Amino acid sequence: MIRYRVPNSANHDSEAPNGEDRHMRAAVYDDEGAWNESVVALTRLLTWMNYTVETVDSATINSGALDGFSLLCVPGGDMHQYSQSISSAGKRSVRSFVEDGGGYLGDCGGTYFSLDTVVWRGRTLPMESLRLVPGTAVGPVDELAPYPEYAMIEVAYMEQRRCSFEGLGESA
Repeated sequence: MIRYRVPNSANHDSEAPNGEDRHMRAAVYDDEGAWNESVVALTRLLTWMNYTVETVDSATINSGALDGFSLLCVPGGDMHQYSQSISSAGKRSVRSFVEDGGGYLGDCGGTYFSLDTVVWRGRTLPMESLRLVPGTAVGPVDELAPYPEYAMIEVAYMEQRRCSFEGLGESA
């Protein structure tokens, strides 16, 4: 399950699972495979939202050092490289972080990396993903923008495991 936090007070603090207040701290993954433009965009967005933002690398995630963060953001980039750089222990650490109430925000490749299986250009990638969300990520969606180009789209949440991409209709 992917969880997210919405600031619930004027100073953007939220309540941690143990009842203590926890400042909105976001970890943005910035290591091998991460697309720099996505790292910069996520950092600017989260700063604008009054998060304290720190970049983290695979060593930080692999050591389980996500305590104190309320959100982990994995940017667009090479999800196969993410699976190589983040160890099995690191992936377990991310799953525990989310299960314990931390948020996960994946952008492009970071979203693909969060699902069980990734099919890219008709081929299932031989990688260990985070497995935060049951399902298969299939891409690229050349109808929106031929890969490696990209486009901004609106995604409307409709129901669990179903979403609508503007211009494409409904997909599972």
